[in-house]
Amino acid sequence: MKKLFIIIFLFVLGCETTPEKPASLQADDTILRVGAFNIEIFGNTKVNRPGTLEVLARIASGFDVLAIEEVGSNNSSSTDETCTAIMDKYVEKINEVYGEGFFSYVRGNQYAIVYRSDRIRVNSHALYTGTCEFTYTPLVANLTAIAGGSNLDFSMVVIHTSPSKAVTEIPALKTVIDEVRALYSEPDVLCAGDYNADGSYYDEGDDQWLA
Repeated sequence: MKKLFIIIFLFVLGCETTPEKPASLQADDTILRVGAFNIEIFGNTKVNRPGTLEVLARIASGFDVLAIEEVGSNNSSSTDETCTAIMDKYVEKINEVYGEGFFSYVRGNQYAIVYRSDRIRVNSHALYTGTCEFTYTPLVANLTAIAGGSNLDFSMVVIHTSPSKAVTEIPALKTVIDEVRALYSEPDVLCAGDYNADGSYYDEGDDQWLA
């Protein structure tokens, strides 16, 4: 069985140039490209701004799995219908840019997971219902990487912590990860998103929970 290496990218919106379309995402089936992207109030204004959606689509087309934050708004205030319509337009543009119909998505609240259906299978997804409380309830999912015949199972937690509550919400993620492990009976869990884990929001210091 082939080993599958996961490369994780974390970034926020701030791209001033249009990335080129990847020559091939299948050049190396042993690599799975996973990213997290806070698109910052990804609503109708941004979607309808000339050229913006194509830039965002070209970014997403470079990943096998992309966890997105702030779909519709940054406070989960947009309706499900609005968020779904935005993601429908986004994924349609990604498939247009890439030239294939590989990309799909699942979503909940202000979160979405965009993925390549020829390389990833989403087995289950739901909003987190565990013991911890968050300003923006995380999205959790169980996936299987089918690239290269690897059939690697793993789970994801997509999170956007509140800047004013990062000091409590970030440590709580350890509990969330443990609960997601139990929920899906899957030991491998990726926690991706916008942690707000820097600057004045959070100083990890020597926190023992990180160990």
